[in-house]
Amino acid sequence: MESELVSIIIPTYNRGEILPFTLQSVLKQTSSSWECLIVDDGSTDGTKHLIQQYLKDPRFIYIQRPTTRKKGAATCRNIGLENAKGNFIQYLDSDDTIAQNKIEVHSELLKNESPLCLATCKWGRFYVKSKKVVVHEKMPTYFSTNKPMELLNIFGNMSSYLPIHNYFIPIQLSNIAGKWNENLSNNDDGEYFTRIFLNCDKVKFTRRTHVLYRAGTSERISNLENRKNIQSYILGWKLIDEHLEIRGYPKHTTVKYAARNLFTKLKETVFKDLLTEHQLFFNKKRSLSEHLILKFFGKAKIWKPFRKFSA
Repeated sequence: MESELVSIIIPTYNRGEILPFTLQSVLKQTSSSWECLIVDDGSTDGTKHLIQQYLKDPRFIYIQRPTTRKKGAATCRNIGLENAKGNFIQYLDSDDTIAQNKIEVHSELLKNESPLCLATCKWGRFYVKSKKVVVHEKMPTYFSTNKPMELLNIFGNMSSYLPIHNYFIPIQLSNIAGKWNENLSNNDDGEYFTRIFLNCDKVKFTRRTHVLYRAGTSERISNLENRKNIQSYILGWKLIDEHLEIRGYPKHTTVKYAARNLFTKLKETVFKDLLTEHQLFFNKKRSLSEHLILKFFGKAKIWKPFRKFSA
């Protein structure tokens, strides 16, 4: 029996030269039950022409962001959601890849699960210059749980994460969590996936598939390179803090770690005036002793106790 339709959403901007590498990983999927929505954020490099061979396959759908819509990846992902026809959502950045069995494995994994069950998998890096591929076999985020907040706790306590194309999201869960915040130019993924975690009822992890994050390229730009990005980063964490507090998780370690980490980075930069402007936010930073304790246990790979620690 054919799997339910999966909507793969790819925002892109001037990635015409490397986007085919990403699209090829979609085309090679062992499952044929997918649509791929490529949402162009106003590229000027002839992206549509450079991917023309893929557009011959009707499963690839090219959408130009209307000029009336706000520029940005968050908007493009929302446009993808608005046009998606699938039962599951698979996000994918325009320079990353998914294993050829990801759609099949994750569809099968969630076939008999709740429509609020989230799926994850292994992840790794593809090094552009050396062509080397490294898939991480042991990470503190590799586990299944009936308490999704345990995974969010690990993000904060162990300074860990999962790239956005790791997740496989039922459309019902996506609808309940809501759309991407288009007012965030940075940290929009953290804010969005916090809402996903707060609304899902289970996380199922599998080692049978993986995703790759492109590394070793100048294409990626530092998310703290200018004042606007930093302001958005802070706003994102303030919203995350609000979401968590409303749902009964005040002073969550994820927020405290982020505040402390950013505080350390900003106090030596020209943007240190933001420390005063957002003083209440930075008051959430964890104590140095707590930070060092968690760092030690992280190196020791004693992860499980910290899955439940969220205060």
